[in-house]
Amino acid sequence: MEEIIEQIGPEKFSAIVSDAEANIQNAHKIITEKYPNILNLQVDYSSILPQAVLTILRSHTFFDDVRVLAFALHPIKKAILKLELQSCILANCFLELAQLEAAIKKLSEYDYFTFCR
Repeated sequence: MEEIIEQIGPEKFSAIVSDAEANIQNAHKIITEKYPNILNLQVDYSSILPQAVLTILRSHTFFDDVRVLAFALHPIKKAILKLELQSCILANCFLELAQLEAAIKKLSEYDYFTFCR
């Protein structure tokens, strides 16, 4: 943890949030002593997080939503990567927009409404 703080710069941190495990508490104590400007925030997620995550994951629509989102974002990612090239011209932009349109049209009506809600 200290190595990462040094790489990024301690002045860019205002707090570190983690659970209340014993080994983490020791690390936070060391960090707090060395960097007094960094707050030590500990949260007990044991009663909150697992139930919330399980509820989301048990929902069959969660994985459908992820699939639709990945399908929609893939052509956007490809377009951005191509358009960031120095050799890109306006025609490339037009082609990427056309490919994006084709990908969106491939979404089923159900997927479209899932993605838009």
